[in-house]
Amino acid sequence: MAILITALTVIGMIILLLMEMYDPLKIFIMAVAVFLLFGYVSIDEAVAGFSNKGVLSVAVLFIIAGTIEKSALFQKLTQFNNLEKQNFNPMKLFVTIVGLSAFLNNTPIVSLFIPITKKISRRTGISASKLLIPISYLSLLGGILTLIGTSTNLVVSGLMEEMGFEPLGFFELTKISLPSVCFGVLYIYLFHKRRLPDNSDALESSMKQTNEHFVRFIVKRESSIVGKSVQNANLRALAGVYLVEIERNGMQVFPVTPEEVIRKNDLLIFAGQTDQIDELKNIDHLVLESDYHFKTNYFNHDNTLLIEAVVTQPLGKPSLTIKELKFRKKYNAVIIGVIRNGERIQGKLGSIQPKMGDIFLMIAEKGTTGFLERDPALTIINSEERKVVEQGPKSIFPVIAFLGTIFFAVAFNLSILHTAVIAVAFLLVTNTLQIKEALGMIEYKTIILIATSFAIGKALMNTGTASFIADSLEPFIADLHPIPLMMLVYIITNLFTTVITNNAAAIIALPIVTEMISVTPYEVRPFLLVMAIAASSSFLSPYGYQTNTMVYGAGGYKYRDFVYFGYPLTIILMITSTLSAYFLFFN
Repeated sequence: MAILITALTVIGMIILLLMEMYDPLKIFIMAVAVFLLFGYVSIDEAVAGFSNKGVLSVAVLFIIAGTIEKSALFQKLTQFNNLEKQNFNPMKLFVTIVGLSAFLNNTPIVSLFIPITKKISRRTGISASKLLIPISYLSLLGGILTLIGTSTNLVVSGLMEEMGFEPLGFFELTKISLPSVCFGVLYIYLFHKRRLPDNSDALESSMKQTNEHFVRFIVKRESSIVGKSVQNANLRALAGVYLVEIERNGMQVFPVTPEEVIRKNDLLIFAGQTDQIDELKNIDHLVLESDYHFKTNYFNHDNTLLIEAVVTQPLGKPSLTIKELKFRKKYNAVIIGVIRNGERIQGKLGSIQPKMGDIFLMIAEKGTTGFLERDPALTIINSEERKVVEQGPKSIFPVIAFLGTIFFAVAFNLSILHTAVIAVAFLLVTNTLQIKEALGMIEYKTIILIATSFAIGKALMNTGTASFIADSLEPFIADLHPIPLMMLVYIITNLFTTVITNNAAAIIALPIVTEMISVTPYEVRPFLLVMAIAASSSFLSPYGYQTNTMVYGAGGYKYRDFVYFGYPLTIILMITSTLSAYFLFFN
């Protein structure tokens, strides 16, 4: 019965994740609650993930990576000049992304390279849709090169240590993944123009819609809305336009709350589908400023800025609208447009139900983007408010801390957590980083999600579900050659990572793989290394990995574009990683 309940809980969890009915964290917590209720995990086992070295390493590395990403060196590495068509070399871009992703969190790297890719597209004439999926896939390839390339590697290492195995070495995965990465980069270089769609027209149309004119209305003293709140004046229930800002006596009222009272001579600024202004004209003594139009760069003044952000996780239940999410109150930002699959969504903004992959065009006050940056459900892909660490002698300190983390871990065989904590202390002592800033760099939701996943893996072990699966497969795998067996491990793990998060896929697959190999005469380590690579090789779905979701809307892609371009890459990595592991461990 325990095996049946555990299996049904895991299957139900996967179905809910596929249906995007709830936030992934909520789904994982519900699954853990079921296991606690039936006694399949103890409370100590349910929270053990929070003290796991791999999980803690991920948290500390968020701080180091966040500091590096704001450093002058990182900004220099990501500058691409000579973008004319005749001298632009895609391979330089591809190698840069792979190299950076081998050591840094790939989500902010892709976030940074999305606007760079759009710039490349404008300067060279190459459609951005030919490059955006590649930058996501290349960041995934870079992630499998080293222990710190992706959080999944650290999580697998922490789990292995917990189960009594030696943790992963810093470059242990490199021996297996390097041929895979080389062949993967070659495939992307040779086929990105042939196998990916040219969405130039759709993306250009989207850009034009993004730059729609704002309209301004002057409130005359005789108007019936003078003295009324925005809510009571029905300015919050307009179709196609949205009240963004009020100019009053040379001052800006932003964001505009429903309680804000309209005064005579106020200048009301609306954004959205500004061709639908008839409804505003019907308000008495509300006068459209004649022949006065300006574009979104108007808002890049001293107090506000324009931001693009991708929805990378469900913001709530699928049925909730932007208005019901209370977006303005939660994020202190105003949505002025929503782009889905390269096209701007028409209709009233407040009634739109956000979906993963949507791009929000927003206006926010400068200095308040932290509300957006701290929410993993939204990833900023274009903003003027990208901070760079202090120039001068201190600008080299993040680089010293980062290189020191790697050097001491490799040279003295120390854990990444050990060296990373020392590196963060160095940044704090030198005042390169402040405590509040460091804490703000940690993606707590991601950490909690990973830590919670550990309890699910533990339930698979405690209830015998993993052993049951292994025993069921024993007649087929007991005498199987290592190569097809490793391919089977790759396929199972890759199926998991296609439908759920990569970290959860590794955590669920690891006990199953361990039990599977226990019924064979082989050592388990090479199979776990292949499993780790498979967990981070999410090339078949726009939702399998956060960076895929980020480029989904930005490139105007369809689901099938990820499958069509990704399945050869998946096969390449399965074959090359399996053969590399075989020749390394079995010969």
